[in-house]
Amino acid sequence: MHTISALARNAALPRRSVQYWHDQSIIIPISRSPVVYSDEELLLVRLLAPFDHLSCAVGAIRELARIFRLCLSRDGSVPPDVAQAFSNARDGDEGYFMMAPEMIGTNRSDPKSFWIWTAGAVSKSQAAKSIFSLNYNARANLAVVMIDLQYALNSSVTVGAIREDEE
Repeated sequence: MHTISALARNAALPRRSVQYWHDQSIIIPISRSPVVYSDEELLLVRLLAPFDHLSCAVGAIRELARIFRLCLSRDGSVPPDVAQAFSNARDGDEGYFMMAPEMIGTNRSDPKSFWIWTAGAVSKSQAAKSIFSLNYNARANLAVVMIDLQYALNSSVTVGAIREDEE
């Protein structure tokens, strides 16, 4: 069981961000007296952390939380590649989740309708190619979020800690 402070510490987030997610019912405690959260909510907070760092709107965080909850619960509606990536990561194997902007039209003067976000599971090499492609096509200012699921789903490691293979 985890407190709000413990969730924030483990995900390298400000406590107020996690408190806000609690207040907005994005994360759900297993007990209200005292307020504590399950291991699943800890994993959810760790998965959502990169989006908080990008200052995503609460509506986007809520939608991502819904999607990640489906992935964590192994729901059948999750695309097979994403389900496999989450399953692999839970088993200690490599798995990545990536969100990137995708062109959907030709009206370059209207940036609000020109890009949508696509998400899915990718291999490390696919992610590298996608990021290179985005930068190569003069879209380097657009955020690409890649989550190392193996790292995010290992709750025994604090987010932001140096992994052995990165030293």
